[in-house]
Amino acid sequence: MRIMHTLFSRGFAGTERATAEMCNACVTQHEVTLVLQKQHRASNGVSIRDHLDDRVRVVEVSRWFPAWVARTRHPRSSTGDHPHPFA
Repeated sequence: MRIMHTLFSRGFAGTERATAEMCNACVTQHEVTLVLQKQHRASNGVSIRDHLDDRVRVVEVSRWFPAWVARTRHPRSSTGDHPHPFA
């Protein structure tokens, strides 16, 4: 199965930790893609990327990438069979 998560926040706190754990757990048996904004690092330099398994494919998009596109696009028209958007 192909799974795509979208996350448009910065740093590494609760939502980012849960997303990283979910990506890392799923990538053992599935193809996982995580879509992040290019400015994903917090001012102290921490980021979800630091906590991801190397097998998780990361796609960075502009901060102007409309989050609603990732949340509403039909899963079969994107890279994932099951998109999981987080803001």
